[in-house]
Amino acid sequence: MTALTPATFGDALAAEVAAGHRFAGLFGTAEPGGVRISAHLGGPATVRHLDVSVSGDSYPAVKIGRASCRERV
Repeated sequence: MTALTPATFGDALAAEVAAGHRFAGLFGTAEPGGVRISAHLGGPATVRHLDVSVSGDSYPAVKIGRASCRERV
């Protein structure tokens, strides 16, 4: 998979859900210089995660279809 950027993260997450994975959670973790955003997805026999690092201390909402998620660190 190509490295995710803040601009491509939401689309990558939506594609995973469209492929049949269930959205299981979104987490924000402080790291030096920014925030790491991790989305967890469940499948029939797997748990997947997508990660992206965002510089600064905030990031835009992540949208999946009509739903949006926002977690603050």
